[in-house]
Amino acid sequence: MTEYLLVHVTTRSAEEAEALGTAAVARRLAASAQVEAITTTHYRWKGALHAHPEHRVTLVSRAGLWDEIVAFVRATHSYELPQIVATPIAVGLPEFFAWIDENTGTSGGAP
Repeated sequence: MTEYLLVHVTTRSAEEAEALGTAAVARRLAASAQVEAITTTHYRWKGALHAHPEHRVTLVSRAGLWDEIVAFVRATHSYELPQIVATPIAVGLPEFFAWIDENTGTSGGAP
């Protein structure tokens, strides 16, 4: 796994997305959180087809915080089974990665 991740989580409402993003940054689980505009999600759940609006939160973080991010989202999310998936960041500006290091983790410093 790469050292840096974009963690994608979908939520039921804009309010839940904003709260999740704000709390993840406040807890230093993410350096930033981007809340995207409403989208419609189509899926099968417990044998039935569903479609409803959702908001996506993208957390910019470090791979070493993955387990903590998952635990945090599961504990605070309104869904029984939230979407929590990550995309590795393959390349980027070294200064951006340094900024992520400075703004994540318990000490707020590099891992």
